[in-house]
Amino acid sequence: ESLPTSQEHDSDANDAELSNKRWEDLSSANSLADVAKLYCNIDMDKEIRGDFMKASREDIRADIYDYLSYCAHDVYVTHQVFSQVLPAFLERCPSPVSFAGILTMGSSFLTVNESWQDYLRNAERTYQELEVKVKKHLADLAEEAKEIMEGDSWKESPWLAQLDWTPKVAGKSRGVYIDSQVGFRANASNTIKGTESVWLRDIIKNAPGPQFP
Repeated sequence: ESLPTSQEHDSDANDAELSNKRWEDLSSANSLADVAKLYCNIDMDKEIRGDFMKASREDIRADIYDYLSYCAHDVYVTHQVFSQVLPAFLERCPSPVSFAGILTMGSSFLTVNESWQDYLRNAERTYQELEVKVKKHLADLAEEAKEIMEGDSWKESPWLAQLDWTPKVAGKSRGVYIDSQVGFRANASNTIKGTESVWLRDIIKNAPGPQFP
């Protein structure tokens, strides 16, 4: 197999892997281990956490001091992260309203009685509604961004400037359609002609939904 063909296969594999990822997988990671590494350069071993879901009560009690040490270390690391991010947050969002909102959103409690199933259904319904809104907003942003390719205004944006704006000659439209709830699509009446940026080409190429030649 020749090198160019091998590279094409690698590229197709990477494209397929990327297209199978949800937007949540590509957004910022926010687990304690992730933020501890980012803000404090602390490496955390979270393997023991799985024991709380699969180990028996007797096993937990037998090694109770190891588990208490794990919990105490989590508290310590949380405080270290808090000491770093709170000053940065107050500097960026000095309004007490913003701070009160963060405290309110971070003080919720999970129900443990018979209403748990209702909570799960409500949480799932809310998640699905918000996911549609997020996808719609991302599609709207992509539509807005593609309109500024001819100028250089995208260079002034700290986010858009990170995209690959290399111009590519757009091929024949493949009639890409995406769920109408999202709204970003290229069809017979909305064909992108001439040149398009690499990031826009990848969005269209990896778009979910049926594609028609």
